[in-house]
Amino acid sequence: MRLHAEHHFDATPSAVVDAMLDPEFVPELRALPAVGSVQVVEQETDGPVRRLSVRLEYVGAVEGIAAKVLGPTAPSWVQTYEFDGDASHGSLIITPDVHASLFDCSAEIDITATPQGARRVVNGTLKVRLPLVGGKAELALGPPILERIGQEAELLRIWLRR
Repeated sequence: MRLHAEHHFDATPSAVVDAMLDPEFVPELRALPAVGSVQVVEQETDGPVRRLSVRLEYVGAVEGIAAKVLGPTAPSWVQTYEFDGDASHGSLIITPDVHASLFDCSAEIDITATPQGARRVVNGTLKVRLPLVGGKAELALGPPILERIGQEAELLRIWLRR
């Protein structure tokens, strides 16, 4: 399944990248609906490459095919943002803590300057490798992933206004 999202910020592209990779921003993610805990897993700078990995735990109701796949386990996942230096091109990888081998979700992120600030475009794919029901699982998981990315963008907008 293809994933696409676009967000606008009243900040420079470098300020948006810096905020996305700032571990001080991570506690703000607790304001997301049904998120129980957030934790920085890794913050790394390797030459020009900067990376931030964050684990989030979902505490909302899990229904349908997701409940069948996950069983009684509370869903949690690690999302990793990586950017190369001051470049406004990066990536996002989402890795669930349970059944990670069945799930691939990654995206390229481009942040460009606009007259009003910055535009972030996220283009990616979601693949669920389950015989017979993988496509149905993708259709069930894709919209909530995009919604969550949009909710994070709103928190980032608020953070950038500080």
